[in-house]
Amino acid sequence: MKILYRILIFFGVLMLVGVVVLVFVGIQIRKNDQFFAHQWGPRVPSESRPELPPQPDLSPNKERSSKPNFSHPHGFYEEPFEVALSSGQENAEIWFTTDHTIPRPATADGGAVGTRYERPLKVDSSTIVTAVAAVPGQQPSLPFTQSYFFIADILSQDRASAVKAGWPARPENGKRMDYGMDPEIVSRFSSAEWKEAFTQISSLSVVTEQGNLTDIRYGIYTNPGGQGKGWERYASFELLDNGGGAGFQVGAGLRIRGGFTRSSHFVKHSFRLFFRKAYGAGKLKFPLFEDEGANRFDKVDLRTAQNYSWARREGRHSGLHNTFVREVFCRDTQRAMGEAYTRSRYYHLFLNGQYWGIYMTEERPEAAYGATYFDGEREEFDTLKCSNFLGGYLLEATDGNTEAWKALWEGARQLAKNPTDDQYAFLTGLEPSLAGPSERGALVDIDNLIVYMLINFYAGNSDGPLSAFLGNERSNNWFALRNRNGKDGFRFFVHDAEHTLGAPQSGNDRTGPFRSRNQNRFQYSNPQWLHQDLCAHHAYRKRFSELAHEHLTGDGALTSARATQRFRRRANQINQAIRAQSARWGDAEYPGQPYLVEDWEKRIEWVIENAIQGREQELIAQLREDGLFID
Repeated sequence: MKILYRILIFFGVLMLVGVVVLVFVGIQIRKNDQFFAHQWGPRVPSESRPELPPQPDLSPNKERSSKPNFSHPHGFYEEPFEVALSSGQENAEIWFTTDHTIPRPATADGGAVGTRYERPLKVDSSTIVTAVAAVPGQQPSLPFTQSYFFIADILSQDRASAVKAGWPARPENGKRMDYGMDPEIVSRFSSAEWKEAFTQISSLSVVTEQGNLTDIRYGIYTNPGGQGKGWERYASFELLDNGGGAGFQVGAGLRIRGGFTRSSHFVKHSFRLFFRKAYGAGKLKFPLFEDEGANRFDKVDLRTAQNYSWARREGRHSGLHNTFVREVFCRDTQRAMGEAYTRSRYYHLFLNGQYWGIYMTEERPEAAYGATYFDGEREEFDTLKCSNFLGGYLLEATDGNTEAWKALWEGARQLAKNPTDDQYAFLTGLEPSLAGPSERGALVDIDNLIVYMLINFYAGNSDGPLSAFLGNERSNNWFALRNRNGKDGFRFFVHDAEHTLGAPQSGNDRTGPFRSRNQNRFQYSNPQWLHQDLCAHHAYRKRFSELAHEHLTGDGALTSARATQRFRRRANQINQAIRAQSARWGDAEYPGQPYLVEDWEKRIEWVIENAIQGREQELIAQLREDGLFID
């Protein structure tokens, strides 16, 4: 009986402990959910599909009427004018709207949306016109949108006018909003100077039904945590060319882009646009980067300053470090060092006519990028990246699979323990003698990896490819791309390099080596630990030293003179446009202490003087200590 009694007591205590643990876990889950809701709004499943109002039929497989013609192209205007709409088809009716909805002629299935065109439209203030043409017996044309802006109207935008236009008057889902231009900043510059500001760079106008942005249930801006195609909304996408060119207008799928920047700390989000046949065009066909890059795109990112941003409340001193240049500079540097890179251009962005500040395009180094710039079809490419905080900072394949990457990781781990020539040759695609390339191809492009690491070391990147914010035990912000049927090894691309070049949380010495038990866990593999494993072999250290000498000395891309020239060239592209950014977002978080153009100008000079001048000598000393700069 005593034994049975003790057994019952034991299991009773065990059950009690289990109940306590379950209660504790439940409390923590609830706390995490509350934290998530506070920071990001209600938790949104990545592939959830909220119930949407009826959507227009934009499928391309039906006979459609031709798009209507506009007598005036989109752009900036100073004097009132009349815009006439026409169609090259007989018996065509034209229907239009100016409230960002898609017009529709009356049909047996429903009433009309918009107004039937009868006479030219007077445009004497900023106006966005969307029109369709419809011939009896045919489907209406795809919607065609033209944005007409008057700078005086933009400068007078305020909270009241935004709310009148349909933007939320109060936070929705805990999501804060900010509207309008600061009249004090506006008054600092003349009309001529404001014209310079808005025409120094081209503009993008994104137009979508207001609910697609701000409806409490399905708006992507009021539910910024929503990911996946279920959170993609149809939008018109226009480029208003500041050089007088025609630009373009195309239908696209609009999503919020980013990881932590989806949180409520950020009132200014980044975007991604997808070009699909469902929106009328399978690709964007336009030379976004002039003769520098491709002229066909499946998708394009619109990113903006997030960390050290004027639109984020993390201490006013942090915002004083805003440059809009660091991240683009790092990607430009990859080009200057002779490697594949992702291109970028600065733009003003308008959302449903509201000025939203300075943004920059960015190519995304995934399968479509690989098929565009390298040999092969997009189905042949493996794209590896870090899943960022929403995915637990784990390795993920956004295209293809991880088989080749795993072979590279396992081989590099073995090389670190036993640095034989045979193993190094297997990874790098060399003959066993290391004298030249073999026929079998490489798993890693050594020169590309070295250049990629040199850029991150030079810039002091503390959030990629290893993240100091994660104790240097997990990675962030990196992409790797390889054609699994080709002979080239994985290439790496600088991505999201804001914590660099003297920013408060950048690092002076990011060369490592950083050791962690996670190095033995495939799901945490990344380029920096790959670099550290390869450093075990003398041939890699020798090649690293050769490229370090090439780029850090003489006329190399990382010398003070060359880097300053590159950094200042990008800054000069927006040195007038930054006035508009100051008026729009300078007072978003600190109304009594707005960020001024002078703050930006001082920071540009500060970075050049403190983070670029002489930086090559600091890095040479760090590399020499690691045996990676051999005299």
